[in-house]
Amino acid sequence: MIAANLLALTLLIGFAGGRWLPAAGWVRRAPRLAIAAWCVLLGTVGSGILAAGVAVLLPRPPVVCALLVWCVHPDSPAAALALRVAGDTVAIGVAGTLLPALVRAGWVLRAQVRSRRRHRAMLTLAGRPDAGLGGTVIEHPRAAAYLAPDRRVVVTSGALAELTPAQLGAVLAHEHAHAGGRHQLLLDAVRLAARALPGLRLTRVAQQQIGRLVELRADDVAARAHGRRALAAALVTMAAGGTASGLVAAHGGDVAERLRRLLVPPKRLGPWRAAGIGAALLVIAVLPVVGLALDGWWPGVVRCVWLG
Repeated sequence: MIAANLLALTLLIGFAGGRWLPAAGWVRRAPRLAIAAWCVLLGTVGSGILAAGVAVLLPRPPVVCALLVWCVHPDSPAAALALRVAGDTVAIGVAGTLLPALVRAGWVLRAQVRSRRRHRAMLTLAGRPDAGLGGTVIEHPRAAAYLAPDRRVVVTSGALAELTPAQLGAVLAHEHAHAGGRHQLLLDAVRLAARALPGLRLTRVAQQQIGRLVELRADDVAARAHGRRALAAALVTMAAGGTASGLVAAHGGDVAERLRRLLVPPKRLGPWRAAGIGAALLVIAVLPVVGLALDGWWPGVVRCVWLG
């Protein structure tokens, strides 16, 4: 049955990817590619689960393979019953997973929208736009900077007082890199997935890893324009400050890792290796579509390759 095989393959990809990506050494060298890898992994798992549900509704091939080399004809009452039970089991499992997740996602999204609305109102009342900085300044003694939900760069008065012009420029470039890369939107999406599916380890690991990687990526962008030492010095100055929940801040992520990476930059990933990783991601991304295509268009191939 293609749905069961597709679901099993999807879960296998999610299980393997969720353990391999955090430990891969190349992610520190190419954070943008690593972010893309996590997006592909999460997208493949999500689309694979949905595709498995769709596959249950597709016409079945004339012969159903119960094993790799042993086939039974659906004319048999026992085979027809087994097919029906297996299909219903997959459908119920997918529905039982997705429906509660959608309900939880709706509640989380509602709470998130309200929180972000209050935050925007607070910035409008307490902040003062500064055209020279290209952001909004709020009064606070601690040195901090972050990207607001509406993509405004927010800097505290403490940061203006404690950072040198070079350090402040690096911090602002870091936050503008977050804005340009739509990192807040990406983090919101993966945070929503983690809360909607609290029992799924993959989403929890993805939330932590993507939060780490967007900081590394923004560091690279800022360091190219303002130098690594200026950004590292600013990071040390701001490390004592807190970070607003759910926001991308200049002093967020693993500060120790970021400092090591800024002071001792890793060797860049080679073009051939990057191309190989990109090709592997492309193959993974199209697996659910290929699985459905095989089931609908090549029943003879499905009969002898897939388990169902």
